[in-house]
Amino acid sequence: MPRRITPQAPFALCTAAALALASANAAAYEVYSGEDGSSLSLDAELGVGYFSSQQDYSGQGRDEVNWTEGYFKAGVSGERVLGNGASVYGALNGLASTTDGDGDAGGFSTGDESEFDVEDAYVGWRSGSLIGGVDDAVDLSVGSQSFTVGDGWLINGDALNFGEGFGDSLSRGGAYWLAPRHAFRRTAIARFETGTPWRGDAFYLGSDNDAQGDTELAGLNVEYNDEGWGTLGATYLHVLDVDEDDLGGAYASRDGLNTVSLRGNSSLGIENADFRFEATLQRGSPANAADVKAHAWYVEGSYQFADVWLAPKLTYRFSSFSGDDPDTADNEAFDPLFYGFSRGYGTWFQGEVAGNYTGPFNSNTDVQHVGLYLHPHERVRLGALYFDFNTRETAPGMSDDYAQELDVFMEYAATERLFISPVYSRFNPGDGFSGPDETNNYFQVIAIWNF
Repeated sequence: MPRRITPQAPFALCTAAALALASANAAAYEVYSGEDGSSLSLDAELGVGYFSSQQDYSGQGRDEVNWTEGYFKAGVSGERVLGNGASVYGALNGLASTTDGDGDAGGFSTGDESEFDVEDAYVGWRSGSLIGGVDDAVDLSVGSQSFTVGDGWLINGDALNFGEGFGDSLSRGGAYWLAPRHAFRRTAIARFETGTPWRGDAFYLGSDNDAQGDTELAGLNVEYNDEGWGTLGATYLHVLDVDEDDLGGAYASRDGLNTVSLRGNSSLGIENADFRFEATLQRGSPANAADVKAHAWYVEGSYQFADVWLAPKLTYRFSSFSGDDPDTADNEAFDPLFYGFSRGYGTWFQGEVAGNYTGPFNSNTDVQHVGLYLHPHERVRLGALYFDFNTRETAPGMSDDYAQELDVFMEYAATERLFISPVYSRFNPGDGFSGPDETNNYFQVIAIWNF
C-alpha cells in the first residue's frame, strides 16, 4: 500500500518525520548553485524490500508467500530565482519498479511485474516577496506530482501500486508495499501563505490509476497554525469524474462524492504531549449507485517520557469508519479515497498485515490502537504497535471480532542517506474473519538509499 520512506534526518526527529518527507527533496548531487539561490540537482533513490508471510490471503492456497520488491528513481530538479525573490521551479524524473518471487500475500501482485515510466514532471512559480512582503504568499504548480492534505487521512498521493494480480490493466509495475509511484498524473495546485497563522490550498488532482477508478477531484484546504497550541484544519473535496467500469464498478459510488473533514492537533499546553483528531462526512448522489451517507473519525493521544531512559512514548488511538447498513437504501460505507502512510507505521495503514493484505482498509471497522516507542539512539527507534479490529456492519450470524495484530519494528537511519527497517508482525484472525483462520507470522525488511 502507499508508502513514503526516506532517510532524511537522524532519529532525533524520529522517522515519523523522515517517512513523510518527499524523496524528491533529497538532492543527490548539486550541479549548480547560484548566489541568488538558483539551483540544479541530480536526484536518485533506490528502494528494496524482502517480505515473507506464513499465510496467503489471495485465495490461491499457497502454503507460504515470499517475495521481493524494488525500485529506482532518478531525474533532475531545480529552481531559478527571479526578481524580488520570486522563482520558477520544477522536476522531471523516471521510475523503474519490479516485484519478484511469489507476489504479495494479498494477491495484488504476481511476482512477474516490472515497469518504467515518468513519475514527477511538474513546473511551478513562487511569488517570493512580490505580494504584500509575505514570503512565497502564492505558490502555483502544474503537472505530475504528489500532494498531501494533513497527515494523509484522505489524501497522501496517488500511491496505490497494484501489480498484475487483478489483471494487467490495473498494474502500475508492482512494488505493492514500497509503492514508489505516488504522483497524481494531472494536477493544478495553489498554495497560499498569509504571513499570519492562516494558510490554505486549492487544488485539482487527476489520477490515471485504474485501481483508483481514474478519479478526478477538486478541493480546498484551510489551516490555522499556532506554534504554541497546534493546528486546526478543514478540507472540502468534490469528485469531478470517476471511471465506473474500473475494478468491476467498485468506484461507482464516488461519482459526485462530497467530503468535508475537520482535523486538529495540539499539546493542550502539556509538554511532551500530542493530541489529534479528525472527523469526516461524505455525501453523494451518484448516477448509478445508492446515495452515500458515510462518516469516519478518530481521536488520538500520546505522551513521551522525555527524561526517562529510552525516552518511551505511549500512544492510544480509536478510529471508526462507517460500513454499509443492509437495512437502508443508502450506502453508508466510508470511502478512504487516497489515504496513505505519513506519520510512520500504523498511520494510516493500521497493521502491516491488516493494512496491506487482509483489510479492512479503513472502511466498516472500529480500530483500537496502542503504541509504544523507544529511542535507544538518535538514529534508532524501536516500536511495538497493537491493533484490535471490530467490524461495524456484519452479515447475519457473523461475529464482529475481525482480528488482532501486533507489529514490532526497528527504524534505523544508518546514514543521512540510508534507512533500514525490519518488521515482525503477528496477525490473529477473529471469529469474524473470512480468510485463513490460522495465526500468521509475517516478516519484512526494507532499505532505502538516497544517493
